[in-house]
Amino acid sequence: VKVWNLADGKELLTLNHPAVVSSLSFNVDKTRILTGAADNLARVWDVATGKELQAFAHAGPVTGVVYHGNNTNLVTASADKTAVVQTVSAVRVVAASELPLRSVMVSPLQTQILTAGDDKNVVLWNITTGAKERTLDGATGPLSAVTMTKNGALIAAAGADGTVRIYTNADGK
Repeated sequence: VKVWNLADGKELLTLNHPAVVSSLSFNVDKTRILTGAADNLARVWDVATGKELQAFAHAGPVTGVVYHGNNTNLVTASADKTAVVQTVSAVRVVAASELPLRSVMVSPLQTQILTAGDDKNVVLWNITTGAKERTLDGATGPLSAVTMTKNGALIAAAGADGTVRIYTNADGK
C-alpha cells in the first residue's frame, strides 16, 4: 500500500503486506489506514509511523473494509460470507528501541510505561503522548526485567549481567 500527499504528489508511506491487498479505508482524522487482504486479515496501521496497530482475522480473504464515522469502530467483509463490526483498542505504537524489548510494565499511577531490553536501558514513556520522559542506564548487558514499587518511588531492573539495579524515580539515579 502506498500513501501519497495529494497536494504535492510526494510519497509519504509504504505499508508492506504478506498478501494481496483488496480493500482499504482511512479513518475520519486520517491518522490510520485499515487494509483488507487475501491472508484473511484486516489490519489497522498508524499513518505517522507506518506500524501495524492491530489485526482482525476472518475465515476467508478480507474483501472489504471501512472505518465507521466514530473513529473507533470498523467494519470488515470477507469471502467467508461475514461482515463484522470491530472495535479498535490499540491507541498507539511507540518505537521504543532499535533492539528487542524483553520487559514492559505500566506504572502504578498508570501515567508511564517502562520498557527494558537488549539496549541495556530502562526507558520511561508518557502513556498519554508516547513521548520518552527518561532513560535509566548503567546496565552492562541486556535487561530482561523491570518493575516499579507501588508508590512509584523506586524502579528495579535486572538482566544478563547478573545485577539488579535500583533507581530512584524522582531523579533517575
